[in-house]
Formats: sequence, C-alpha cells, structure tokens
Amino acid sequence: MSLHTAGNCTVTGSGESGNLVTKKCFAYAADQPPNSGCVVQPSPNPPSYGKAFNGRQGGVYAMEWTPKGIRIWFFPRGSIPESIRAGRPHSAKFGAPAAEFRGPCNIDSYLSNQKLVSQDPKAKTYDCPVKEIDCA
Repeated sequence: MSLHTAGNCTVTGSGESGNLVTKKCFAYAADQPPNSGCVVQPSPNPPSYGKAFNGRQGGVYAMEWTPKGIRIWFFPRGSIPESIRAGRPHSAKFGAPAAEFRGPCNIDSYLSNQKLVSQDPKAKTYDCPVKEIDCA
C-alpha cells in the first residue's frame, strides 16, 4: 500500500501491523527508489493480495481518511466485521490497521480525488476509478 505526493509529506509508520518500507510520500524523493512514495508492506498472513488471496476467496479492504491521516485495514473472507457487513463500519473496533499513514504531513493538503489502483496483467493497465466496481 502506498501514497504518492508532491513536496515534503512524510509518515512515521506507527500503530500498523504492516512494515513501513519508505516514509517519504514524495513520489521522487532523492533517497528512495523512483516513484515509490511512502510504502507499507502488509503482513503476509493473512494473504491480502495475489494467488493466496484469490485462493482464499479474497476479502475486504476498509479505509478511514481523517485530517490526522489515512488508515487501511484488510479482513479476509470469513473475518469481515459485522459493522462492515451491516453497512455501518465502526473503525474503533477493527484493531490495528495494516497501514497507518500518519505523521508530520498534513494529509488533506496533499491528497484528494483518489483512485483505486490495481494491476491487471492481461490488460497491462493499472488505474481504475473507484466508481468502476468491476475493475480488479
């Protein structure tokens, strides 16, 4: 999971179950790989992407965006919280997020108009607007 920004947006990587790989969200920070942004590698268990994810029939991602930051959770099929299934997510009961993008960066001043980005190896495309629910 990653965020890409301009300027000096950094995150601290505290409070998450994933591993903070790069903390500078600027897409072209000089001391990070090109276009990496701030990256959190999710824990491998439960699998949240790839063949193992598909083999377990997927799951649900939940995102909470507040002025303090962005938190992302993953729930494997069979462990989706009741509040999500009922259409009334209650993040205070979700536990530690897989990724927590917080820190000295004012998230709201750097990010807006988000897109879901996914890789489709057959189509060789990576962008899919959130409105298009059939993208994978």
